[in-house]
Amino acid sequence: MATKTKKSPKTTPTVPSSNGTTQELREPQRKILEALARADRPLTKSQLAEIAQADVSKMQRYVGSLDPILTLKKENQTGFPALVTLGYVQLTKQSRPKGVAVALVEITAKGKQALRTGKVKAASSNGKK
Repeated sequence: MATKTKKSPKTTPTVPSSNGTTQELREPQRKILEALARADRPLTKSQLAEIAQADVSKMQRYVGSLDPILTLKKENQTGFPALVTLGYVQLTKQSRPKGVAVALVEITAKGKQALRTGKVKAASSNGKK
């Protein structure tokens, strides 16, 4: 009788998180990076949510904020690093008419490299989004 060998479990590539451990990206974060790479220009979070088919109300969790304290707070709540923390996107403040300012999101060279090398596979669902 032949003995069966155990197969090693399939793992999803991980990325470093803000606290030095590794984390997998959420599916919307992967879609956001892909949308930014295709757009090849900075987008507002609203534009990005529409293109990436992501929930606009959760964009701050996925991307991050211009305020690093707020980004850290959201990361602690969700257990996932924001794309800005990973260095995959950069945020810039743009003033609009009537004194309104919006954050523009742009993919970085590191984000493009992560997409090319396949380092941004989505995490399996664990109940957190």
